[in-house]
Amino acid sequence: MRLRMVAAAVLGLAALVGCGGGGGAPPVADVCGDGRRAGGEACDDGNLVSGDGCDANCTATGCGNGVTSGLEACDDGNLVSGDGCDANCTASACGNGVTAAGEACDDGNAVPGDGCDAACQLECGDGAIQALEQCDGANLGGQSCPGLGYLGGALACTAACRFDVAACTGEVCGDGALQGDEACDDGNQASGDGCSATCDLEQPDPLTGTGWFAPGGTVGERP
Repeated sequence: MRLRMVAAAVLGLAALVGCGGGGGAPPVADVCGDGRRAGGEACDDGNLVSGDGCDANCTATGCGNGVTSGLEACDDGNLVSGDGCDANCTASACGNGVTAAGEACDDGNAVPGDGCDAACQLECGDGAIQALEQCDGANLGGQSCPGLGYLGGALACTAACRFDVAACTGEVCGDGALQGDEACDDGNQASGDGCSATCDLEQPDPLTGTGWFAPGGTVGERP
């Protein structure tokens, strides 16, 4: 009887050893910051300091990883703009350089007159000529084809608020080439230098001996 009990104990012990029971170290848990990259970690540099290349959540330092570091004002874990934290990790707002919902433009500032106004709406197309615009829609600022050196035609304005001279006709005064009915062309469209802005010869003012005028007209103007 005793022999049978001893044999059973030996068999039980062998079974435990064979299955690993009672022996071996427990599995090591994945811990961010332990210096061992494991599981879903993208990196692990042995610390929980953010902004050093591997952030405190063991993802590579960068906008959109969910950890606010470096020059980031926010980081919501995505690169979606208009959700409070934009794709450049700045708070959603006009002037942060990211065009988000409701904005037609965002040039990174709130300065008007540079093409994108303080409300992040395009200035070109509002009918008002801003600092960098030549025209805006039907507003040509009083300019015309002849005023630009052409003989005639219809001046228009492009969608980028620049003059469209496609429908202007005749030579271009100010290109330095004498063409058509130009009496002169000195390569500019300035009056008062002997050749007027419309390429008419100017003469010294006989009354004052200074300044220039086109015959039959006023100083610096075409008759």
